[in-house]
Amino acid sequence: MTTQYVDVTVNKTVNGVNVDGENTGAGAVFEIYECTAQDSGTGYTVADGATPLTGTNALGNAAAETPAITTAGGDANAAAAANGYALQFDPEKQYCAVETKAPAGYMRNPIPTPLDLTTEGTETTRPIYTAKVNNVRDNIFDRLPATGERTMIALLAIGLVLFAGGAAYQLRRKNA
Repeated sequence: MTTQYVDVTVNKTVNGVNVDGENTGAGAVFEIYECTAQDSGTGYTVADGATPLTGTNALGNAAAETPAITTAGGDANAAAAANGYALQFDPEKQYCAVETKAPAGYMRNPIPTPLDLTTEGTETTRPIYTAKVNNVRDNIFDRLPATGERTMIALLAIGLVLFAGGAAYQLRRKNA
């Protein structure tokens, strides 16, 4: 088994853009896991028994405090990015970023996002792997099951009708 030390950058988008108003995605936290492609070929899952990888600090002179790569930071003019340093990869395996904490006001993206090699390493630099993870605003509709827009609206309408019918029944019964 061959291993190599790599750097990782996870670029954040919020609502599909680098900067959403004044929000950049700062505050997101990620962990890096070995992952495998799903049988359907439509995504990735964390490999069985995988533990989050731990790297070093940015200077490379101390172990990272947690398995999470650094919190995404950014300013009003640039997208947020989270960085991990000197993570030990097996080049024969696939690795994914998994968001463990979303930026304030956004929903956590639980889908493992594959890391792609974007910069080959040299004698003096480590290879760099990157991924892009998007978050959407935290709202009630995104917390409902993914049943489709029409189905969701129909279920909400049925719920409102049942609620109104129950309230009317209770009022009639109370007045009788």
